[in-house]
Amino acid sequence: MFTRLAITNPLINSVFGSLPGFQALPAIAGFRAKGGPVSMGSAYVVGEEGPELFVPKSSGNIIANKASGSMAGSMGGVTVNYNIAAGVTKGELVPILEAERKRLKAEIPDMVRRGGAYRAAFA
Repeated sequence: MFTRLAITNPLINSVFGSLPGFQALPAIAGFRAKGGPVSMGSAYVVGEEGPELFVPKSSGNIIANKASGSMAGSMGGVTVNYNIAAGVTKGELVPILEAERKRLKAEIPDMVRRGGAYRAAFA
């Protein structure tokens, strides 16, 4: 998929882009290893353990690992934001939030292991 988004699709777009009715194929919009803005539906290369493709369902911002560690300490905690579609009932939302709470609770030991401001909070 990475090769297609990085090489094949841009090549096809450049060759066939001027044809009437041709719809451009998606390509990698950028690299965000150091953080930065992202746009809905665009592909970005991210990843702490090697390149990964990230295609967000809504626009937002990737915060670099170094910046997130210092921010967590200065803000007094970690903030998690969720994009919830309109019309979701409480009955649908409660199990989703419970599953996410369990997932985040399981990630805390890994966050402490990685160090930074989060680890200092548990010292």
